[in-house]
Amino acid sequence: MIEAAAILLGCIGLSCWHAYRLTRAFLTLHNPPADHSQDTAIEKVSVLVCVRNGAAHWPKLWQALKGQRCAFPFEVVVVDDGSTDTTPALLKQAEAEHVPFELRVFRLDGTAPGKKEALAHAAGQAQGDWLLMTDVDCVPASEQWVEAMLRPARAGAAVVLGLSWPRPKPAGGLLHQVQALDAMHIARSYAGWMVLGHPYMGVGRNLAMRKACFPKLTSNPELASGDDDLAIQTLARDANVRFASVVDRTGQTDTELPESWGAWRKQKWRHWSTARVYAPGDQWRLGAPKLLALGMVAAAVALIYACWQEGVLHNSLWIIGLLFGCFWWVEVRNFRLITKACQASESWRILGLFLPFWSLWGYFLAGTAWLRRPNPQDW
Repeated sequence: MIEAAAILLGCIGLSCWHAYRLTRAFLTLHNPPADHSQDTAIEKVSVLVCVRNGAAHWPKLWQALKGQRCAFPFEVVVVDDGSTDTTPALLKQAEAEHVPFELRVFRLDGTAPGKKEALAHAAGQAQGDWLLMTDVDCVPASEQWVEAMLRPARAGAAVVLGLSWPRPKPAGGLLHQVQALDAMHIARSYAGWMVLGHPYMGVGRNLAMRKACFPKLTSNPELASGDDDLAIQTLARDANVRFASVVDRTGQTDTELPESWGAWRKQKWRHWSTARVYAPGDQWRLGAPKLLALGMVAAAVALIYACWQEGVLHNSLWIIGLLFGCFWWVEVRNFRLITKACQASESWRILGLFLPFWSLWGYFLAGTAWLRRPNPQDW
């Protein structure tokens, strides 16, 4: 019994330390000290948008782009990746409008799954020295989005990792709460590890980099996702590439997420498909918390069994409840601090309370992916 309790205490202690370390690193990105030692000028920014059947989302994004206020020139480069809905007509209509920037639209047909070819084409056509990427189902959170995302560029950064949250829904229910917690957990991970010197991914919904740094994207047909991750994986191997991140609300985007658990499960499977090509060090850093979680569960089961054998089952329940409750409290506090730093919705201040539901969902996803290997054709 003592051994099981000690293992449980050790796993929870390490998990708390890991969560605190990443949270502390993430919070350093809030109101970072100004660095003018490597001030560089920005000649022009190219906002890249790859669209496939995005007629339902394009009007909102287009309206937000037209409202951008920026101190330097920017263009919008849109690649219509074989749309079969009314997207081409909407883009043609947008081209006819008078806007304070240049809109350039291109069309591709017969491309592979995912947006690798469309993104590569957009980057090749871009005239700016900086590329700012987003998706058609995203909306910038402010009129200063372009300028906010390029702020670290002026201080010498070559890649800027932005944040993208699920679009607020007044009555989103449990699904929306778990999606928001999942997005915040992912953001803490990639931004936190970036601060700690190990950048491994970004989100293509909000990502900026110098055009000169834009890497050649993979042509692996088994990967229908992960263009952003693979780009960061490539750039992270270059010691001369400096990374930065923007967590302020002005530099964020809001995105539409699937409205059913089944659709979200397929999206998560698609995103996970890229993790297997991460660098070994990144795989270990991401896998360690999951191993600790498995250790926590195994130690808890062993403790319950040992106490049951000795006729003191209630002791194990008290110990397990106390230790798991401490870890839960730490994470509730961590995510509350992150929510404040990101100026997220007030309703998100209690997202940490949904950690048990998020954990069960993660175990379910992992188990179903292991039992039934996802078919890329279903993505």
